[in-house]
Amino acid sequence: MTVGDGILWSTALVLFVFVLYQISVRSLCFPWRGTMTHWVSTLLNPWLDFCRQASMNKTVCFLSFAMLVMSCAGEVPIDDLAPSKDLNKPNILWIIAEDLGPELSAYGHPEVQTPNLDRLAEDGVRYTHAFTTSPVCSSSRSAFMTGMYQTTIGAHNHRSHREDNYPLPDGVRLITDWLRDADYFTGNIVDLTDSDEEFHYREVMEGGFAKFSGTGKTDWNFHYEGEPFDTDRWSDLVRHQPFYAQVNFPETHRGSEWDNAHTQIVQPANPSAVKMPPYYPDHPEARADWAQYLNTIMSLDRKVGFVLNRLEEDGLAHRTVVIFMSDHGRAMVRGKQWPYD
Repeated sequence: MTVGDGILWSTALVLFVFVLYQISVRSLCFPWRGTMTHWVSTLLNPWLDFCRQASMNKTVCFLSFAMLVMSCAGEVPIDDLAPSKDLNKPNILWIIAEDLGPELSAYGHPEVQTPNLDRLAEDGVRYTHAFTTSPVCSSSRSAFMTGMYQTTIGAHNHRSHREDNYPLPDGVRLITDWLRDADYFTGNIVDLTDSDEEFHYREVMEGGFAKFSGTGKTDWNFHYEGEPFDTDRWSDLVRHQPFYAQVNFPETHRGSEWDNAHTQIVQPANPSAVKMPPYYPDHPEARADWAQYLNTIMSLDRKVGFVLNRLEEDGLAHRTVVIFMSDHGRAMVRGKQWPYD
């Protein structure tokens, strides 16, 4: 809106109020005259009282009222007139690991160096009695995205509804649905580096930039109609606040990231020196597997550090609640797919 537009609309408003004032004080028989008189009096009486005290006649009084209104008609961009989102609401960021147990230095494990997760634990709250409600990916993720037990929503088997378009029960919604109702922008972030090109996580892996990307994993055991997330790019979060976003990292899930984890860290675990859990056999192959698991945790910590640093660099850290979690336990015996551990 320009200054000229503001003056035009302000003048029209003043003339409109003046006409209403004349109608309201004259003996015109409108059925709604009483309501109009009350409305106009409420609007103008304080200003009319001021005019009387200043010994102004009615013409000067209305001209001064017009000048007051027009003084508020500066040049204002149209976008600034739109209602803004509540910036008092915190941003919410989930950093989700896969197949991770409690083997972190913040939880007293001496053989892993996880300075970034330690920093998060030191500045925040550690949950020492938190449990997953399912020991495998799809049913666990189905639960924490809906807030419902797997058995309640029919998602208790692993990937059993991949092909049958199984819907959520009536009334069950994703956390993103609830947060969108509260004006949250939602994201499942793949691109952490503000790339200008469209890409997918696996293409990023082939290009050698995996440490700067998330997987975008959902893996729910139900069919969801619609788009659960607004973006997969970190850069969009800065422009849309408050936001809810999740970043999924795969290092602790068996696969190529697991196999290469020892090449991504400075000091890999030594298989011959690691302390084995008492329920695992003390065998060279078991030691090598356990050591590599510890390496995946340290490799994961580097990515967590990258995300925390991005929050700082983008000015988001002071108003973002960060939650680090795993979908379920480690991908080893007495971990993943073992419901009683």
